[in-house]
Amino acid sequence: MASISTVLAGHDERRPSTLGSEPMLFGRSRAANAHLTDPHVSRVHCQLVPEGDGYVLIDFEGSGTFANGKEIDRRVLQSGHLLLRIYGAGKTGDHCWVATEYIAGDSLAAVIGRIERAGKLDWKLVLRVGIFLARALEFAHSRLLIHQNITPQNIIVGKKAQSTKLTDLMLAHATEEDPTKPISAAGVPSESLPYMSPERTDGPGASVDARTDIYSLSAVLYAMLTGKPPFQGETVDELIEKIRLDGAPRLRGRQSQVPDSLEKLLRQCLAKRAQDRVPTAAALREQLEKVAATYGIQA
Repeated sequence: MASISTVLAGHDERRPSTLGSEPMLFGRSRAANAHLTDPHVSRVHCQLVPEGDGYVLIDFEGSGTFANGKEIDRRVLQSGHLLLRIYGAGKTGDHCWVATEYIAGDSLAAVIGRIERAGKLDWKLVLRVGIFLARALEFAHSRLLIHQNITPQNIIVGKKAQSTKLTDLMLAHATEEDPTKPISAAGVPSESLPYMSPERTDGPGASVDARTDIYSLSAVLYAMLTGKPPFQGETVDELIEKIRLDGAPRLRGRQSQVPDSLEKLLRQCLAKRAQDRVPTAAALREQLEKVAATYGIQA
């Protein structure tokens, strides 16, 4: 007899999904086997994998998956377990809002913002966080999903590196965000722009692939190590010119303890031309893990 999962609330209320012998991916993405239409379910949320006579629930890194009210990374399920909570979404005036599961942690933007006062982060921690984020990207890219908006504002870090969450896949595409649009009449750039790849600065219609995410992730790791993104500017035009033309500043002097192998890898990923970067998230993850293994770092 086939097992059935049923949505209990939200836009997809009462929608059943038949669980068979193949893994079942839940989310809003069309790449998901169990496609959901509710606007505040993550595009790639979680996966059910057959194991023995039952199923195992696996969190997609960055989604914040809960089983019976408790956040999980992996859990063997029993009949009657509640997988996803739906709180609500709506529009108030000109503003749309989404109520989601609470994820314990701190915005990476806040963590980076405290570096100048609290001191630089341990490069070993930054490396471990990078590995977990690269694994998340590897999974997303295997499903043909390009995030396009990897910034500190879209990353949540917990007390442990493995609790790092990369939030809402395809956010930039879904909201048609233009990273080159100033946030004021004075031409002040958005918080996202310093982490955009050169090709992404062409605007919403830019042709991008997985390598644009690799660039952005490396820019985030650079900011974690130094307290600032690789390129900064007072105006959109000034910042875009630096992103397109300037080489990333060396870490030496800013983070003297960072191994040359890690700096070389980050600088390669920040190359102006996409073809000069590490080609895939899987390759980036492998190289980050190689650096970690060299220094005996567990990830």
